[in-house]
Amino acid sequence: MEMLEYYKIVKNSVQLEEVKLKSVKCEILDDKSKNRDLSLSIKRGVNVVSDTKAEIFMKATISFKKEAPFFIEVLYQGETRRIDENISHEDFEEYTYNSVVPLLLPYAREYVADLLSRMDFPVYTIPTIDILQTLKENSKEE
Repeated sequence: MEMLEYYKIVKNSVQLEEVKLKSVKCEILDDKSKNRDLSLSIKRGVNVVSDTKAEIFMKATISFKKEAPFFIEVLYQGETRRIDENISHEDFEEYTYNSVVPLLLPYAREYVADLLSRMDFPVYTIPTIDILQTLKENSKEE
């Protein structure tokens, strides 16, 4: 594998500062099921606390359409902070709302993988998402 000598990192104008796992619902439904057709449902929320701070929430539900081996629902809370004073309050709120899933989904992916290994299930990986296409599709629906 060829490694690049330098990869420039550019900080985002809004930073994720804190993440907490707020709740988990988990149930083994059929430990003999071989169903691999995982379904992911996401809900998100934003509470702008000030011009520079917002609380973000993401609930991820991992389930199956039929013959479900398990059900998992995780709720994560995070805190974002605006570090660029040139961003308006409206832009900060919109950016934060659009960033909830990209910021918090990696925490849910890691937690679910760990939880499943402790439940003696094979690893079911939450799909990696295309952030730009997801934003585009969701803005059409809104």
